[in-house]
Amino acid sequence: MRLRILHKMLLAFSLYLAIAFCFGLFVYIQMGQIMARQTLVEIADDIKEELLELRRNEKNYIIRRDPIYLEKIDTIINKLKANLTNFRPHLLSAFNEQEYQTLMDAVVAYASLIEKFGSNYHTTASLKEKLRNIGRAIEQKVLATNNYLLTKEILEIRLIEKNYILFQQTDYLLKLKEQVPELRAKLASMHLDCPLCDDYINTAEALFKYHANESALLASIGRQANTMESIIIVLARKERENIAGYVRNTQRILYVALIALTLFGFVLSVILSKAILSPLQKLESTVRKINAGEFDLRLDTGGDVETASLQKSFNTMLDTLDLARESLAQTIQLLQDKSIQLIESEKLASIGILASGVAHEINNPLANISLTAETMRDEGDTLTEAEKEELIADIIDQTDRASDVVHNLLGYARSMKNSKTDVVNIISVLKNAVTLVAHELKLHDIHLTTDLPESSHWVKGNKGRLEQVFVNIMLNGIQAMDNNGQLALRAAVEQENESIVIEIEDNGASISHDTLKNIFDPFFTTKSAGEGTGLGLYVSYGII
Repeated sequence: MRLRILHKMLLAFSLYLAIAFCFGLFVYIQMGQIMARQTLVEIADDIKEELLELRRNEKNYIIRRDPIYLEKIDTIINKLKANLTNFRPHLLSAFNEQEYQTLMDAVVAYASLIEKFGSNYHTTASLKEKLRNIGRAIEQKVLATNNYLLTKEILEIRLIEKNYILFQQTDYLLKLKEQVPELRAKLASMHLDCPLCDDYINTAEALFKYHANESALLASIGRQANTMESIIIVLARKERENIAGYVRNTQRILYVALIALTLFGFVLSVILSKAILSPLQKLESTVRKINAGEFDLRLDTGGDVETASLQKSFNTMLDTLDLARESLAQTIQLLQDKSIQLIESEKLASIGILASGVAHEINNPLANISLTAETMRDEGDTLTEAEKEELIADIIDQTDRASDVVHNLLGYARSMKNSKTDVVNIISVLKNAVTLVAHELKLHDIHLTTDLPESSHWVKGNKGRLEQVFVNIMLNGIQAMDNNGQLALRAAVEQENESIVIEIEDNGASISHDTLKNIFDPFFTTKSAGEGTGLGLYVSYGII
């Protein structure tokens, strides 16, 4: 059975995804193990921090013997017991039941030893106070004798007592046991009894026993704390080693997966390229030839089902493109013809508007010429030579004035026919545009203010087209204002950008937001029927 290209692709990608899934599943399991071990490490670190805090409070209690540290130790021990109980399943996954029980027993034993140490400390403190009180009573009895030697001896005994309480050394106890009986014998020789002397020695010996017991308790407390710390430290180190091992295994798996997926992907790409790229390369070659102008080429429709379908569709597309290309050529030619007609119609519209002004401007000098000619005809015989010359000069001036008006309009009409781009004086273009709209300004009673540089400024453009732009915009502004409107024309040179900025401003009604987006569309106008073509701004935009 011959597989389709789609089936080949699905099968290949399914195998690729299956391999990737297997590697991903194995890595996921490894990451789960790492997270579990990380949890154990965090538990061990928390317990270790609690143990460190316990040891700190233990040392502070041993040194300062302040009950507040004993309360802190009790709180930490309770917290340790609770954590060991709560995290028992996690801890049993790291070591066996015996090790866990050893840790719990160490915590319980430590708590018991701390309690015994506190009780022993209270007893020791009581014995110390009792020893001081007995010594103080014996001292008072000796001082009452007013015997210098006995007073010196009792003070020496009290000094030994203080050293014994501070350092708890056997030598001091032996000295007390030696000197106190001698003091009692001397008191007896003075017919004075010392019933407290035996109690003094017994209290000192009892204090020594409790101090020895305290040392043993401290050693036991240290052993239990070391046991707890060693178990937790071993646990943390062991789990960190396990995490490192899992990470190394994961890295190896990822490395193998990368190599396997890369090789399989390479093989897959080679196989698929033969099935897909070969017909596509033929298609690309045909497209290049078509781009070169060989529009009559068609593809062979043989090969796989998908390839044959693609080639048939491409051939159909080529046939459609041939028809569309012919239709597009006809449409482009039609659009070009219509575009020329639009521009010419706007030219004629603007020339028509200007022509009405020209007719008015010519009418005035013609009337003056007619009046002067009638004067010469009716009064010619009575006129002096000087008056005749003055009338003839006036006729010539009026003729020149009319000629200038016609010349400006003809120059404007001729220049619009010229599409050549050249270097033009933009200031001169602006002044000519102002001259062409002068009559419209008078007709609508519009006041024009200009702010133009005196010097010439040259730009690259077409004189007639630029004049058409400025005339169209000024006419647009004039038509947007009522009588007594204000029109401003400004030009400013920007030296930094090497450019000239031209502004045309009127105080007519503003353009609404909805209208503003359509002002450059052809045939769009807000004027009444017969007042505008809707092409002025469209043509100006096209020229710019």
